Amino acid sequence: MLSIRFVIAQNCNGPDHSINANDSWLSCTESLSPNIERGNSHWIMYDLGYVYHLSKTHLWNYNVTGETDKGMKTVSIDYSLDGITWTELETFELQEAPGLSSYQGEEGPSFDSAMCRYVLITGIESWGGSCIGLSEVQFTIDNVTSVLSDVEIDNIGITLYPNPTEGLFTISGLVELYEIEILDLNGSIFQSLSNVSSPVSIDLSTLPNGTYFVNIVHSSNQNLCMRKIIKH
Repeated sequence: MLSIRFVIAQNCNGPDHSINANDSWLSCTESLSPNIERGNSHWIMYDLGYVYHLSKTHLWNYNVTGETDKGMKTVSIDYSLDGITWTELETFELQEAPGLSSYQGEEGPSFDSAMCRYVLITGIESWGGSCIGLSEVQFTIDNVTSVLSDVEIDNIGITLYPNPTEGLFTISGLVELYEIEILDLNGSIFQSLSNVSSPVSIDLSTLPNGTYFVNIVHSSNQNLCMRKIIKH
């Protein structure tokens, strides 16, 4: 398993956790949530950049000394493949942070290998402050090499050929004004193209032989399609 640690603004302090307000996220004005069912709320959304099966979560509440009442108390986590259709993971209570650098955070709800790209965290209630904040979130990914498989959300009929390829391959289908990324099994991006329309040819000849993924995201509605490509 692999852990992705989303450091909202935290510094890399080794085992210590920052108590500086500049190293945390704080919302003092509600805004319209990406999940329309949440309406206007205090929220933060993570785009993981790819579709993963997630498992464990670990959260660090707002940890500024003397201001920990601004931390989230009642929290909802939603997840989505496309940033439009959302599923609620859980609504739960997050303990107030101690305002100490020794703060270790706490384990949050598990995704139980749910497939998602976007994670939305909504602070429904604080520990007393008028603003709602959060410090850091960590997600654990299950079986990275097995879950990065073909996924299509908006049915744009993508074809990659030849596949396998010795290097050069073509993407065809109903692709117009899309962003295309070439990633490896760990999610590292080797190549990216913007405002692409079909057909488009991509050259992998400089990359080692192996399995790669083509991530195609519409520039306006964020619907996506992913395809596996093998270079040999």
